[in-house]
Amino acid sequence: MMSRDWIKGVEAAASLASEYDSSSTHEYRLEDCILCKLNVTNLKKPRRNRDRLQHPNFAFTAGMVLALAEVHRMYGCSSTIVSVAKDAGITLAIARASGVDAYDWRELRRAGVR
Repeated sequence: MMSRDWIKGVEAAASLASEYDSSSTHEYRLEDCILCKLNVTNLKKPRRNRDRLQHPNFAFTAGMVLALAEVHRMYGCSSTIVSVAKDAGITLAIARASGVDAYDWRELRRAGVR
């Protein structure tokens, strides 16, 4: 028998995991995977993750774009951002194609990435 506290903990973890659906390439909703795996839901199987990155090949690129944008917002080191993006082969066109929010690829543009 599962205790109510354990169930609440599983539900809290699942809720937190659901925030990563749009940055995941996973086919199913992360929240549902946790709830189904631990038998804390009435669902027979997890629902499809419609918010996932549609191009799993761009997962690394999307992560790099996000990281570079955050570093630029925090520290404003434009020359470093441009250098790292160039070394990683990231251009604005590639950043847009990777599916990241405009908020992030615009930050790369402000840094000087072309």
